[in-house]
Amino acid sequence: MKFQHAQPSRAAPGLHLGSQTQSNEVPSIADVSLTGSQYQMNLEPAVLSSTLPEEVAGTTAYQSSDSYSDVESSGYPKHSTKKPGLDQIRQLNCLPTEILEMIVDYAYLGACGPLYRTSKRLAALVSSSQSGYYTAWRQIIRQQLLGSIFYSAYSKWSSTSHSLRGMSDYVRTVSQSTTLRYYQYLKTNQDHPLFQKEVWRFVSPDRLPVSVLRNRLPLLALIDDQPDGSHIVTLIRALTDPSLLSMGLQGWTPSELGWVMGLIRGERITPEGDGIALRKLHGRLFKNIVVLAMTRLSTTHRFTVLMEFLVEIKKIDALWDTIYGYKCDYLAMLRLALLLAAVAQEPGHMASLSRLVDRELVGLSPFLVRDSQCRLVSFMRTTGLPRGANALRQLWNCTPDDRVVWDYLQLPLMEQLYLTNTNQMGVSVLATAFKPGEITAEADLGRWVVQPANTATWAPRRLDSTIFWRDLEPDYLADLQQMAHFSPNPQPYTAPLAPLA
Repeated sequence: MKFQHAQPSRAAPGLHLGSQTQSNEVPSIADVSLTGSQYQMNLEPAVLSSTLPEEVAGTTAYQSSDSYSDVESSGYPKHSTKKPGLDQIRQLNCLPTEILEMIVDYAYLGACGPLYRTSKRLAALVSSSQSGYYTAWRQIIRQQLLGSIFYSAYSKWSSTSHSLRGMSDYVRTVSQSTTLRYYQYLKTNQDHPLFQKEVWRFVSPDRLPVSVLRNRLPLLALIDDQPDGSHIVTLIRALTDPSLLSMGLQGWTPSELGWVMGLIRGERITPEGDGIALRKLHGRLFKNIVVLAMTRLSTTHRFTVLMEFLVEIKKIDALWDTIYGYKCDYLAMLRLALLLAAVAQEPGHMASLSRLVDRELVGLSPFLVRDSQCRLVSFMRTTGLPRGANALRQLWNCTPDDRVVWDYLQLPLMEQLYLTNTNQMGVSVLATAFKPGEITAEADLGRWVVQPANTATWAPRRLDSTIFWRDLEPDYLADLQQMAHFSPNPQPYTAPLAPLA
């Protein structure tokens, strides 16, 4: 299931799910079924110089100043690593519309973002002509995007929710204004599909039928089918270009887009606030996809590919950091890879990754280097990964008496998956995106709930995907309304939480 070059078609913007292309011609992305055996997405760089004027072919990756205001309103800064020349911009913008349409139509998916940022004119053409690309883009990363949207909402309100449930009559830990905002947030989003009961589940991708994996978790299927780390990084770069997020959202209906922005935006509803929220959402989406790819490679024992991936992803991480001001943190990715190698019992790769981590820690004292090593061992031992912890303890000669002084262990968060001591992964999914019967009892691993005391799984932060529908329980919601509006001495809701699955 490698990505193949596909000729675009302006006449067929829709994405036909569940059907196969019968023509002998090369289909466009708009005509390709995501339920088939291949994803005919054009991710390879187009050789524009063979069909376009020489002076045009080199300008498509630039950004022009007249498009920066639009880009910034979507949450992206006004600077670029390479400034365009005015002559080059004029040459591109003076081309006939038919030529510009050809540039847009034949551009590979990873070039859509740079084209969108080149000028307002090209931005409009990209938005109008690439609907098939964006439909496919949303379908491929649907679960990861929805999970990132939900987690953005969760991280914003979880502390408020927990504080309200534990608040006494005499000690108000949540202000009345915050209580009112949370109550209004719940009322506004009470019918949102992401907040309903039992919709978030953990599933085992290895226990899903192949056809279900390809249809419902296509990103994992694509990762499985890429031959090396370079191809996987090319895939991630194409799917996580920040411009694709803002452009892809344009394909949603106004009600869908309103629901999404209502979940992720801050307290101030302004274009600037929406832009910041989108930027944070993209950062979370990018990091989740990187962690998902690394964990999938580890649990399928493709460590040679994982090592190639780590070399290539550093370039993309640096690129997004330079242009958009955020990154995964390469040291954190190396530490995660080391943890994965230990859980998978890969001593050779453990040694190689340990040397790479040490290289990133150049300049620290030997004491702090050893402290970081033994902290990782201690962390794995206390979070349900004793087999991997023992492997690293033997590698680094850590003892139970080694004292850990660092308060923070640099690891990327596993927000949408967990890892077991036997090197199995679970992936969070929105169950309503599956057809009845597709998630079998064997593949269903329970609610998307990870608690610190759960020794069977690992997650650095407690996550309870049931928090919103619990707070939407009618009696509790009525008490919240009283606390927010009427009572000078509000009575907190004291009913216990139902046991977690």
